[in-house]
Amino acid sequence: MALSIAAGAAVGPIPNGKFDTPAGAAGAWLPVSDGGTFNFSYPTTGGNPGGFGVINNPGGAGFGIWVANNGNPLTLSSLGLTAGKAYTFQMDMKIISGTQIGGFKIDFFSGANQIASTGNLYPAGGTADWATYSFPITINAGADGIKVVPLWGPNSSVGFDNISIKQPDAFAAMIAAGTVVSWNASNGNAYQPQESVNNADWTNLGPVVSGRTTLTRLDPTPSPFYQVVEVIPGGAVNEVPNPGFEDAGANSLGAANWNIAVNPNAGASMTIANSYAAINPHGGANMLQIESTTPASGPVAAPNTDVRSTPFSVSAGTTYDLSFYAAHPVKVGGANPQYSVFFYNASNGVVGGPIFTSFASVGSVWTKISTTVTPPAGTTKLTIGWIQAMGAANNWHWVTLIDDVSLSTGPAAPDTTNFLSASAQPGVEIRWNSLSGTNYQVQTSTDLGGWTDYGLPMAGNGNSIAATDLIDEARKFYHVREIP
Repeated sequence: MALSIAAGAAVGPIPNGKFDTPAGAAGAWLPVSDGGTFNFSYPTTGGNPGGFGVINNPGGAGFGIWVANNGNPLTLSSLGLTAGKAYTFQMDMKIISGTQIGGFKIDFFSGANQIASTGNLYPAGGTADWATYSFPITINAGADGIKVVPLWGPNSSVGFDNISIKQPDAFAAMIAAGTVVSWNASNGNAYQPQESVNNADWTNLGPVVSGRTTLTRLDPTPSPFYQVVEVIPGGAVNEVPNPGFEDAGANSLGAANWNIAVNPNAGASMTIANSYAAINPHGGANMLQIESTTPASGPVAAPNTDVRSTPFSVSAGTTYDLSFYAAHPVKVGGANPQYSVFFYNASNGVVGGPIFTSFASVGSVWTKISTTVTPPAGTTKLTIGWIQAMGAANNWHWVTLIDDVSLSTGPAAPDTTNFLSASAQPGVEIRWNSLSGTNYQVQTSTDLGGWTDYGLPMAGNGNSIAATDLIDEARKFYHVREIP
């Protein structure tokens, strides 16, 4: 068995990332500020090492930034970047005076026109010593250039140095042979596969996994006996498919059963995230992140954000309990985040709603939002979604996080534990390091000549992902392709 892999492409440095070019020269940093008192300086010693840059904001008001390349967009090709791919931008900073560390943002351009922005990204804290700060950023799919923008530290003097792009990790992959254990699963239930040498004493085979239609687990050291412990949660059944955004999907959002309903415009971003600043998902490994930003100056269009579930079955006239967890780690300017419910008939016609309800008062910690929903007559399915409804003014920034969505009805019940049989067949697991914003297709061949797609495309999430296959050929080869 063989696996072919490709190496990650090299990425170029940010021009003048060490602040070596004098101000005003070609390729220098362009200082920009508005309001307050800002001083921009370029000491030749004391950096990390050598020279560095300083933004001093003693007055506290307004904003102060640098823009690379004298304020002109840098082409993606000159930096070795690819639209739609995820990269890690890095910057060394230290607090010289005050208490606030600086920040970072990327503005995305198509030609001379700005089409989107990451918004202002600030680390959770900083120190008086040089430290490296990382900013994971996915390049906007429609961009051909970017502006690189270090940000001031409010009421502080901050040093900046070594602004660069981390080379992506090699597209490392591995293949392992063993026994593929598989079993039928149901959405919302938890499953613990187990193995035994005597059909009496059982040992867990890997971690607990949440339910899907079919689940598999590779055992590299096969055992003669397998079983699966299924736990059906107590309480009412959650009707929402993929309620915690855990299952990846090969769509623009990257989560199965969830979709971006309105194409984003400049400043709008809807993604699946593993964390935001110091906030982790409420449950599991993923959460929905909706972000809106507006430029610091110039014309502004209100960002478009709208994420909705695929329609799923409900019963007309039945009252359901609807809940989800939300947090707003960034609230700068005016926005009105709202959740929405649409009701549809069997022909996908709208028979009720939409119902839009604000939850703008939620703060920066996870807060449970709860209500009841009664589908009107003729309803056979509904969708749940969220918009951010941000206004059109300069220098606004909102981040909304969503996790653990539930729509349920019926009396509470205790957890139910079942012991399921599992099939066990010779097979392999193909595992590789994925990038957010990248889709992958596993392919197979018996002669290294013609290649056939195996399974559906898989969406990267920044973590290790895997596919399993049963083996009944004398010889078989595998490779993994990045696909648009």
